Parts: sequence; C-alpha cells; structure tokens
Amino acid sequence: MSWSYILIKSSLTIALAISLEAHAEKSHQQKWEESLGKQMYVKCYVEYFGGGNDIRFVIGGFKKPNEAKRVINKLKVKNKNEKKIAKIKECTEMNDKFKSAQANHLFSQTAR
Repeated sequence: MSWSYILIKSSLTIALAISLEAHAEKSHQQKWEESLGKQMYVKCYVEYFGGGNDIRFVIGGFKKPNEAKRVINKLKVKNKNEKKIAKIKECTEMNDKFKSAQANHLFSQTAR
C-alpha cells in the first residue's frame, strides 16, 4: 500500500468520526432546546390573607405542576386593593382535576 492511500483512508476515518460526534451533539442539543420550549399550563387553588379562595393561572416551563407555586409566591401585589396570597393549597395541570372538591367547584365557576 502506498502512503497516499493510507493517508487518504485515515483522513476519511477521522472526518467520519468528527461528523458522527457533531451529529450526536446536535441531536443532544436539539433535545435540550425542545425541553426548554415546552410550556405547561397550571391552575392553582390559593387562599388569601383575611379569607377567601381563588384559582390562579400560571404558564411556564415546569416539569411538575407544583413548581408553579414558586412563581405564584414571587408575584407582587400591584395595588392596595389586590389581596395577598396566604397559602397555595394545590396546583395541577390545566386539563386535570383538583383533588379538592371545593377547588373543582370554584374552578367550574371561574371565568376563563
């Protein structure tokens, strides 16, 4: 075998290996970007200071509905008439039912 044949064959092998590695990284990158882009629609059953309950809605890149609790807790009160949330009792995906019968009843009466 000639040196040029061996050189060409080894160059093709290296190029193929680099190509396969880049393809694997791209596939991993695409999966990561897709996971970031998924949005979850969540509804939460909340209790206010001074009494009263309500359903609050959150959209975000959550893996579990309970992760929406952190977002709701960080919401700032915009005006003095707005009630502050004392406790987030339950969060679930928009299409799922709450475990609480009271929350399901309140959700059925909530305008969307």
